[in-house]
Amino acid sequence: LLAESQIQFPATQNPSTGANVLDDYEEATWVPTDVSGAGLTLTYPYGNTYVKVGQMVCVSIAVTYPATADATAALISLPFTANSTGYFSGVALSDMGGGGGAADTYFQIIPNTSTMNLVTNTAATAITNVAAATFTFYGSFTYRASA
Repeated sequence: LLAESQIQFPATQNPSTGANVLDDYEEATWVPTDVSGAGLTLTYPYGNTYVKVGQMVCVSIAVTYPATADATAALISLPFTANSTGYFSGVALSDMGGGGGAADTYFQIIPNTSTMNLVTNTAATAITNVAAATFTFYGSFTYRASA
């Protein structure tokens, strides 16, 4: 039984077409995966969590890349597909040091996908799997989901 001041949402979203109707709330953990095509197994030093309120998704992430020689762009899955409003950048703290250190790295959400990549701030270029190898990336950010 809920107290008078509590609101309970159903386990499965009941979508509404009303712009001012809050029809979804969810908080959980998720397992970010490598979606670069390299078949890498990412590890997680901490739990990866999200809170979704309507279309807004607040994410906390920590991923460690394995040793690899794969030179494709480092791509990580998101818990929900992003909308089409454009790229969002969230700060990615890392233990890379040097030219790819904490202040030089951020997460970039790719519109209309459930994917983000790691990008250098100094050159605005994607970080490759081999450059991310053996390093851990931490971050918190908010993005807008497509639904």
